[in-house]
Amino acid sequence: MVRKALFTVLLLCFVSANAQNGGYLFTINGKDTVYAQEFINSYSKNNNIAAMPISKREYLDLYINYKLKLQDAKAMGLDKDSTVLQQVENYRSSLVQPYIDDPSVKDSLVKEAYDRMHTIVRVAHVLVALPKNIALKDTAEYYKKAQDIYKKARNGENFDSLVLLYSDDPAAQPSAKIPSHGDLGYFSSLTMIYPFENACYELIQKHDSIGFVRTDFGYHIIKLINYYNVDFSALTLQHIFINALEHDSVQAKRLIDSAYAELKYAKFDSITKKYSDDSYTANKAGLLVSQRPVNLPAEYIDLYMTSDLNGKASAPFRTRYGWHIVRFINADPIKPLAEVRRQIQERIAKDSRGYVAIDRFVQKAKQDYNLTVDSLVLNKVPSLLNENIFEASWQIPSGNFNKTICTVGNEKQTQYDFLQFLYQNQVKQIPMDYSVYTEKMFDQFVNNIVLAYADKDLENKYPELKENIKEYFDGELIFAVTDTNVWTKAVTDTVGLNEFYERNKANYWYSPRVDAVIWTIDTSINLSKVKKYIEKSKKKGKTDDEISDYLLKKYSDKKEQTPKSRQGKINYQWHKFEKGASKIIDMCVFDKTTDIMTLSTPQTFVDTASITNRNIIVYVNEILPVSQKPLEACKGLCTSDYQKYLEQKWIEQLHAKYPVKINEKVFDEIIKDN
Repeated sequence: MVRKALFTVLLLCFVSANAQNGGYLFTINGKDTVYAQEFINSYSKNNNIAAMPISKREYLDLYINYKLKLQDAKAMGLDKDSTVLQQVENYRSSLVQPYIDDPSVKDSLVKEAYDRMHTIVRVAHVLVALPKNIALKDTAEYYKKAQDIYKKARNGENFDSLVLLYSDDPAAQPSAKIPSHGDLGYFSSLTMIYPFENACYELIQKHDSIGFVRTDFGYHIIKLINYYNVDFSALTLQHIFINALEHDSVQAKRLIDSAYAELKYAKFDSITKKYSDDSYTANKAGLLVSQRPVNLPAEYIDLYMTSDLNGKASAPFRTRYGWHIVRFINADPIKPLAEVRRQIQERIAKDSRGYVAIDRFVQKAKQDYNLTVDSLVLNKVPSLLNENIFEASWQIPSGNFNKTICTVGNEKQTQYDFLQFLYQNQVKQIPMDYSVYTEKMFDQFVNNIVLAYADKDLENKYPELKENIKEYFDGELIFAVTDTNVWTKAVTDTVGLNEFYERNKANYWYSPRVDAVIWTIDTSINLSKVKKYIEKSKKKGKTDDEISDYLLKKYSDKKEQTPKSRQGKINYQWHKFEKGASKIIDMCVFDKTTDIMTLSTPQTFVDTASITNRNIIVYVNEILPVSQKPLEACKGLCTSDYQKYLEQKWIEQLHAKYPVKINEKVFDEIIKDN
């Protein structure tokens, strides 16, 4: 993959612009023509980014070879190879993504969400719920009911009464365990579903107090209760909570008053443990850490924003949950956008706003490509369905379904195309009205075909996109054909590689080497004693393993009984080193003598932690003179040279197979035109 990535970069030197003017520069095989302007564009583009600019004559040779390789790739059918085509399709998918999923739209959504974090809003709502999977034509009565409530609210009727009379939100009703009366408390962005969030923040922008919006849940009539501009994202606090559900009103008031009275001479922690009904925090000093506004009673937020308690306990106050005493500890500041951008992006991706950019693209494409739908043909589809569609076992009935159901651009989709879509996308689900199901699935069908049509047309709308994809396609062809003729062949053709080595073995030699052992020693160990022991043991013919075992036992703690536990105190490495193979050997041996062959052996060099944070002993056994490298020792370099040889021979064959005729008159004009 690294080789391919590097090769792709190099291919930039051979990119064409496909301009066909300025006269022809050369022909290939007497029929394929390359025009002067194409060459000029390519040379100008790539000579500007080349590390070492080359002449136009040199570039012409490279450019001709590039075109010949493309010719050979197509002759081999690589332009139809499934692997190549898949690579190009993968690249195209990544390239067209910004055109479809506009990053500027996503950036604006991130900025919007971040800005809204600085404003917390409190609203109540009346919900007129819509039955699941209701047909669009059947929503009229629900819409009328919601509009009537909205008008009442705008006319000043008591909102709490409207909630009690009309809201379908179970939490809002008196029968709820703790009735909310429609009050949703304080929240900021990325808390509620996007349409509802938008409606709430629009009320602030318009200086209005009553709003109306439809979401997946139904119609909402919204009342703005309050909002604050804030610089915090969460609060850390202690609280004492007396639960209204566990005590009668008199007892609850007596308990909270007792707790407050005892706070005058006792710590908050002990009073919490004694009185609080919050089982989660009672034994934790009543501590609530980094709580977002949406997770706290609205009254907590109001108290924090309107009073300055300076770390003191508040007076008792009542909410719909019961009685409370609160002591605020600190607030988490809203972090800079740069620090939370990724987190916001991830949350947006899971939210309905994550589809905003693509939805806008699809809606615009419907207009650009003149989407038309034949309602008469569409309305016949529900009668072709049966209950099996909800069991994922429905079959397309027999019949003639060739009538056009919709048109996008110059492409027509038939009724049968839509039936095929229904067949392929049926899943087990709760049954619904066939018309509702048809309407729902047709929206998906249309969005898919519009998106596909617009996607396919992107190259026509954006020439630079078309050119980039063509460049990549040509690059994939060059890579594939070169891999076949050069790279893979050099690796797999062992006979050819051996023959190449035998013909060129004079190019592969060892420079002078040292047969040496590098010992690295912990700085806590006496370096002089270790050096003397190594030199003495070597003279006696002891092996490096024997020397190492003795030293590890001698200089390790008694508790370190096993070789594994002693590992690291003293280590050694034996090798035959050329210059440049080891910094330690270079410093201790090669850099200390002008002629390595004059070095007498055996010899010992010592270094005290100048390269590593350990002491070093280098014991040189022998100086090895210049010698021939066997193939195994130079296989990498030899294979690389063999690849160059194969490419050179291949290019010679290409010139013979596909004769090139250069229009020297035109090229002379190109050279003159600077």
